[in-house]
Amino acid sequence: MDTWLLDLAFAWNGGKSKHADKVKNEHGYFKVNKISGGNQMYFQFLSNCLATKTNDRIIPIQTASLNNGAIALLSHGVRPDFMYIDASHANPDVFLDYENFYKILKPGGVMTFDDVKAVPACRDAFNMLARKYDLKQYFLSQGQGYIIKKDEK
Repeated sequence: MDTWLLDLAFAWNGGKSKHADKVKNEHGYFKVNKISGGNQMYFQFLSNCLATKTNDRIIPIQTASLNNGAIALLSHGVRPDFMYIDASHANPDVFLDYENFYKILKPGGVMTFDDVKAVPACRDAFNMLARKYDLKQYFLSQGQGYIIKKDEK
């Protein structure tokens, strides 16, 4: 679930990520193709899912997660057992995303979070969620973190 509209820092920097110079750009990831003023990252993601034959288990939904994401999943009876959250990078949005999605995660499910080491708002929200629900935090080498939801009582 994502808007695929990039973050404001990217947009305000003329379409150049502050990290672009540190990443090999062989595939043109930081080059944003636009049609009618909108970028095409969502359609590239769809194409990638089809090309890798993962479209049977990845459900891309183009929406602002804070407004509609968890409600859209719940309205279709979806309680995921795995979620990867690449949320807004601003407070309070990021914590609200984390908590809303945590609430619909199946007991025993895993929720992985992007940028918890690199982005202060993401790190703070990850820590707050773990404290609020008494969760053990795990960290991956690429700067992501994850939690495992406890059984509901």
